[in-house]
Amino acid sequence: MTPASTSILIPRQPLLWLSAALLCLVPTFLGNIVVWAPLVFLCSLLAKFWMDRRDRRLRSLPLKVALSLAAIGGVFATYGSPRSVEFGVTLLVTLASLKILESHNAKDFHVLIMVGWVLCLCAFLLAEDFGVALCVLAAFVLLVGALVQFHRHSGPAGTLWPPLVTTLKLLLQALPIVALLFFFFPRGGGAMQLQFLGQPSDSVGFSGKLSPGSVSSIASSDDLAFRAEFPDGTIPSPRNLYWRGAVLWHGDGLNWDVGSGPGHAQANQRRSGIAIRQRITIEPHGGRWLFALDRPLNAPPGITLGPGRYLQSVRPISSIRRYEVLSAPEASESNLNPRERTASLRLPSALSPDVRALVHTWTATTPEPRAIVTAALEFFRTKGFVYSLSPGHYVGVDALDELLFRRKSGFCEHYAAGFATLMRVAGIPSRIVVGYLGGEFNQYGNYLVVRQSDAHAWCEVWLPESGWTRVDPTSVIAPERLYLGSLRDMQTTSVQRQPIAGSARTSSLPPGGVLSEVRQAWDTVSYAWDSRVLPFDLEGQREFLMASGLETISGMSQLLWIAAAAAFLLGAYTLVSLRRSRTPRDAVRQLYETFCRKASRVGATRSVTEGPADFAQRACALLPGEAARIQRIVSSYIALRYAPNPSRSIVQTFAADVDAFTGRST
Repeated sequence: MTPASTSILIPRQPLLWLSAALLCLVPTFLGNIVVWAPLVFLCSLLAKFWMDRRDRRLRSLPLKVALSLAAIGGVFATYGSPRSVEFGVTLLVTLASLKILESHNAKDFHVLIMVGWVLCLCAFLLAEDFGVALCVLAAFVLLVGALVQFHRHSGPAGTLWPPLVTTLKLLLQALPIVALLFFFFPRGGGAMQLQFLGQPSDSVGFSGKLSPGSVSSIASSDDLAFRAEFPDGTIPSPRNLYWRGAVLWHGDGLNWDVGSGPGHAQANQRRSGIAIRQRITIEPHGGRWLFALDRPLNAPPGITLGPGRYLQSVRPISSIRRYEVLSAPEASESNLNPRERTASLRLPSALSPDVRALVHTWTATTPEPRAIVTAALEFFRTKGFVYSLSPGHYVGVDALDELLFRRKSGFCEHYAAGFATLMRVAGIPSRIVVGYLGGEFNQYGNYLVVRQSDAHAWCEVWLPESGWTRVDPTSVIAPERLYLGSLRDMQTTSVQRQPIAGSARTSSLPPGGVLSEVRQAWDTVSYAWDSRVLPFDLEGQREFLMASGLETISGMSQLLWIAAAAAFLLGAYTLVSLRRSRTPRDAVRQLYETFCRKASRVGATRSVTEGPADFAQRACALLPGEAARIQRIVSSYIALRYAPNPSRSIVQTFAADVDAFTGRST
């Protein structure tokens, strides 16, 4: 950096471009790092403009050191350990805030440009969704524009269009190279996604445990869980959209977990009905749970099929994952192996006499399992149970009694756990399945969007004639849940048609409304980004090359094609450059030579080695009557020949003066 770079102040226009670029990056940090860091960053941008209007900046070295130590201490106090991406990004954001406050000259400006590009990369280290990509693209364009504006600040103040055009030209020239690198640069075995992404919290999505409130806490969120395509065009009805997640075998009243289960022994699968193929794109959630329609028949690569036929990833889902699975909703098992029977009949550690007495009223009437199931569902349907998102806490050994006989208020996890426990007391093998129910159909992309608000839990019982059979107590307590979908679509659900108690969503986007249309259109574009761009890995590159016919071309032919393409691009660039540089400059040169010929005819001949300024001085002495015009012609020529962006008025004045020049005194 030259000494002049420390004396040149940052002009206001480049500062505005730079600030706009940094402002575009603020949304990418919100929700991904501690909230105070982007707020400090935003406040520093506002403070910079306030200081700039008063010609102030952060000068005091002790104050800079104190603020830096405070920033570093705040980041350490927040994260504790420096071994995380979030720690590094937060530290960079806070220190960049201080750099903004002290920036004053050209050197500081260029440092901030570099910091801005590093922050663009950091945004992708935290998240890769389409919204982040748009923010980063806008920031990148504005950073380039800030550089262009800074190096042409000698032009007219307040002009926006010329630097914007130059910026777009530079980016468009780079676009073919970016496309070539994306499609043809050799890739490793993984996808394009960066492997430094912070690990999502396990609190988002399901775990291997079910307790009162565990599903309702998830269902309160409207965040995206996954999207599902149906390549064969077969989409089940809304009431059959049960997305299978974890299967819970160990129960103790209202608290259930996966437990040891029956191991990995699988009963013989009896497949009937139509098999449905799904292509799932799941959001990162930090766990290993994957979802498929009830019931998955196969495990894709890198995925295992657990006991109870649920999918589980070999590695935690820390980035967007895409897989394809085949399900048969009407599939059933032909037998129940001893280990499954033992695991699905294990009773809780404590059962009250009231629970045993209730079950005895059913088993004393008939020993038929299906009839007992029907009697239990009738109990839940007729005894005044209410479907509530926030029924209060159920704790202690009498939690099950509290639900069944006194409070009678709960969410799907309460009723699934209570029903499964009652079935085991009746001697009917049972287990709980947690997952999602329903989904929102996207008419633009022909796929289903499943959100956390679709979270659900249901029960499965073993019946000799049909094997494991789904029984959902919610269907008799709040049947609207099956037909209308998630809580965002349900406004009245209990048998008394009362509003859902404690629902976190009191309104939703009206079907067919403008906001709903915009939301679906945005989700379609986001899904294309998630499913087409981010997963473009080695396999996707190979498929692209095969589809384009390039996979079958020999190595020598590939080199020749690459050389021909490079020569074509270089030749096109050269022709455009020559044409662009020749058109205005040659016209100016021809007018100047016309002037020189006119001057030569009246005795002022220009020497081959004589420059415009020297020739003007000699011509004025030879032709004193035209001295003023000669000076004007030569000054215009110098401005047109060497100025970076001459105005059109100078060209017109130059041409008029050359036409009017005769060399004779008037």
